[in-house]
Amino acid sequence: MEKIGSQTRELLEESGMDLIYDEGEHAENTGVILQDRGGSNPELWVKNDQYAGHVIEIDGVGYEFIREVPNVRELNEMPTEPFIAKVDQDKGVFKAPNIGDYRFEDYELIDDLFVDNSGFGSEDESALTAEQFLWEVKEGLGYAIIGVGQFQVYVGVFKKKE
Repeated sequence: MEKIGSQTRELLEESGMDLIYDEGEHAENTGVILQDRGGSNPELWVKNDQYAGHVIEIDGVGYEFIREVPNVRELNEMPTEPFIAKVDQDKGVFKAPNIGDYRFEDYELIDDLFVDNSGFGSEDESALTAEQFLWEVKEGLGYAIIGVGQFQVYVGVFKKKE
């Protein structure tokens, strides 16, 4: 273990834990599931290099413990539908699922939007700000994250198949 200020960093290899689920390339606001080498006690850890406590380092990225995960199987189950906007500019869209390459059986992808997810984007950049994105959200359409970058996401726009 290495002490950096008030942070204690422990390498995954030295932690006694195994990586059993990774949401993908250590992207911002994503987590990993770690499990002790005995095969029990799965735990959710979320990227937080600035955490002032114990972190486990995976490929140079620090992760903070969030909670135990009683049923890891649930993590592998994709949602059956995207977030469906109940009204135009529905703010619930910010909780749209991250589905990556997965596609919903009963929905077709009709568009994708390039959106800033850092909170620091400006209106003159190619990625939509949160406010600009909300203006694109239309009642009855579905939304899900289909790609994640360091500071932006691609949000898929879905329409129910007829």
